[in-house]
Amino acid sequence: MYCELFSTLTIAMSAQEVPEELWLEIFKLIPRECLMKASLTFRAFYRITRPLIFTHFHFHPYCLIQSAYGGVLLLPRKEKIALARERLDFWSSGEIGPYVRSCDITPWRAHSTRALAVSKTPHVLLHAFFDRLTHFTELRRVSTNEVYFSQTAVTNICALSALTHLNIHGLRVPRDGVISPMPQALAVSSFTIHHNRPLKNDVSYWITLLRPDSLLELDIHCDLRIFGENLDNIPSFPRVYKLSVNFGAMPQNLAVLAKFPGVQRLKVLKSGKLGDFIRDVNLLPALTEYVGPHESLAIFLPCPNLTRLTIYRCNLDDFLMRLQNVRGPLNITSVNLDLCYLDDQKLSALFAVLPQLMELCIRTTVYADPEGIPVLQSAR
Repeated sequence: MYCELFSTLTIAMSAQEVPEELWLEIFKLIPRECLMKASLTFRAFYRITRPLIFTHFHFHPYCLIQSAYGGVLLLPRKEKIALARERLDFWSSGEIGPYVRSCDITPWRAHSTRALAVSKTPHVLLHAFFDRLTHFTELRRVSTNEVYFSQTAVTNICALSALTHLNIHGLRVPRDGVISPMPQALAVSSFTIHHNRPLKNDVSYWITLLRPDSLLELDIHCDLRIFGENLDNIPSFPRVYKLSVNFGAMPQNLAVLAKFPGVQRLKVLKSGKLGDFIRDVNLLPALTEYVGPHESLAIFLPCPNLTRLTIYRCNLDDFLMRLQNVRGPLNITSVNLDLCYLDDQKLSALFAVLPQLMELCIRTTVYADPEGIPVLQSAR
């Protein structure tokens, strides 16, 4: 459809009659396959579409097979490794590299391992990529999935002056790899790290690299203990306005949260048993939205600017109990609930506790089907 539309446009008007800025806006709406065809029609189109065609680079350094003994890295035949190197050389060349704005590094998802084999040098393609990483001079976003980081990898990531977003999923460090402290910091505005082993040093290492005055969004699917036990060594992150964390049952977690005074949206991924923590209205003074389980909600309800709540799966009694235990008025105007079951009679109690409520969204599963099949229902 896009290609037919493009053909119609080119017949109706010549490339010279339309400003390049307008063509650029049109080309942003067209799939990459059609852009490559368009680039072959006019010299002007070749120049305009080139940055769009090469804006994203996806690289596969190896195939990762999960087993009971951990991950096993496999590589393809030498011919395919050579082709991967040629592709990497092309994308990182002086002609193409500056066009790349985002990059994903993920393992191959092999349907069969027949054409793959265990190698004595499983990181050969990955090392080649990180050696050339600084050739992508305008790179804004880097996302990795199950990637092994070496000293060169960390050094060259920190050297990317245009980098604003770094997403790390399934962090891995080679057994024989030792990463030393870096003299420069990561001046990114958004940092995400998802890791299944939250207390490993290789996770906290990345936290120490973050530049506090640049960071705006922090998403760590780990316990706050990765920041370390010595709170004096934890800097303040005054500009972070979106924070996603796991919240364990430790008073130290509250002290770490205090290092983020500008947080407006807090997402708690998991929460431990908090007990009788002291409610501090000055903990997150700028907080306007809470997303997470009801167990940790009571700690943040006293925040004076809190107006929006999104609560994970709970029952209405527990949610009401959290609200009713708060001393003083609540300024909540929007509530999004995922309920185990819906009790219509309790809704009036909810409205009484939240007199300023303007928006209520409830999702629940009810057995309305005669055969007992659960049906998801939503109400606003």
